[in-house]
Amino acid sequence: MNVKAVVVESCEKVIKENDESIDVTEETEISRENGIDSVGIVTVICDIEEQLEIQLDEYLSYVRKCKTIGELVSVVEKAVGNQ
Repeated sequence: MNVKAVVVESCEKVIKENDESIDVTEETEISRENGIDSVGIVTVICDIEEQLEIQLDEYLSYVRKCKTIGELVSVVEKAVGNQ
């Protein structure tokens, strides 16, 4: 499964609940304004873990530092490569 597609789709689900007009790309910011607050990021991470059948527990400190969806894609790709 394509990691980038899964991450973007997972983020898009949460963002679109908040604002249908946002065009979700790798450059989209992970922010409260875009609907990805603390609950939103947990939803995104759980969805990614389920779809890719991985555990991101060891990478949560990196996930918290992500400012954009592209940065999150990089973290998840690293996690997939190490599992």
